[in-house]
Amino acid sequence: VADRGDRVALARLVNDLENLPNAEVGVGGLSPRLEAELIAMLTRPAPPHATITDRVQTAALFGLIGMLAGVLGLAVLIWLYTLNHRVQDQADALEELARTTEQATAAQRLALDTLLDEPSDVRARRSIAKYDQTVRELAALKRKLSNEATIQDALAAQAGKLQKELADAKKVVQEYETLKKGYPDVATRIRDLESEREASAAKLAEYDRLLETTAGRNATALLNKYHRTWYAAVAGWVVGVCAAFSLLFTLGRQKPVTAPGGSAPQPEEPPPHRIT
Repeated sequence: VADRGDRVALARLVNDLENLPNAEVGVGGLSPRLEAELIAMLTRPAPPHATITDRVQTAALFGLIGMLAGVLGLAVLIWLYTLNHRVQDQADALEELARTTEQATAAQRLALDTLLDEPSDVRARRSIAKYDQTVRELAALKRKLSNEATIQDALAAQAGKLQKELADAKKVVQEYETLKKGYPDVATRIRDLESEREASAAKLAEYDRLLETTAGRNATALLNKYHRTWYAAVAGWVVGVCAAFSLLFTLGRQKPVTAPGGSAPQPEEPPPHRIT
């Protein structure tokens, strides 16, 4: 198979080999066989030619496919290893469970054998003791339930009391907020008090300056004299009252004087009332 550019030369070569004339322009008389060969050669599709780029792409494609296959194979191996490890763990757990079951079965069998070997009266006493213990535990549980109910009632009452106190506190806060709205803020009140204090301090300083003058000293001496006179008068009043009470007490303690005959003097009759 030749390229399309080489087909004319090939046809001429075939004509020369068969000793047929080959005209430069047009096609001369050719045999049917040669014409068929020429037609087949001209209509035959040219096969694709592989280039270096195609080969590189093909190699890259197969390399990528191989890498993906390797990754998948590695993932399968890892999964199989993990699965084997899990199966081994489950097998160990099943063996441990089997040993535990065998031990429990042996213990139960020993307990049943021991129970069956005991006399009937011993089994009866043990059953009665177990029944009594169950009854005691039931009574304890009932008491515990009753105590819990009592505690719940107490907590409910305490909760109601706390809710009432909370409502009262909210009312107090509301009243405080109402009162606060009617009064100036604290800063204004403090400034007013500071102003009043400064005014009082100024008045006291003025009074001190007045007292330091001559008239002020005379007024102070007169005031002290007045205080001393007042204290002396009060002391005199107190002494007079004490003397009066002492005199009355002394007169009340004296005994009446009896007559020589031994009889007490008759009290004088009051004079008759006269109408004028």
